[in-house]
Amino acid sequence: MQSNIEFPTYVFATVHPGRATKVVEELKRNSQIDLIAPVTGRYDLVLRLKPNTPHNVYQTVKEIREISDIRTTDTHTGFDGIMPTKKLESQMALGVSLLNCEHTTSEQVRHSSTLASKNL
Repeated sequence: MQSNIEFPTYVFATVHPGRATKVVEELKRNSQIDLIAPVTGRYDLVLRLKPNTPHNVYQTVKEIREISDIRTTDTHTGFDGIMPTKKLESQMALGVSLLNCEHTTSEQVRHSSTLASKNL
């Protein structure tokens, strides 16, 4: 499989209150993470993964999600981009998002259906 040598993957994570330091210590052991940054706002941490194959990115995100004090993750990987000195070289999607849900798919669908029927 072809390696994504140009674009890193970013993982935005929320952690249980007061557990960020413990989570950062666990994340430091993962050789596929090249940046760990605490942030303000909706997320607690932003992680930058080293460019890699989609399979390896998936495996790394799976390992991150297995850390017990990580509540949610939101993952973004670029496929193509704009260099300041070059034109956009293709019309394919610029990224993909992987979402980590705290409930089963059927619960999510049931909740969405309930919200939709209330708005009608």
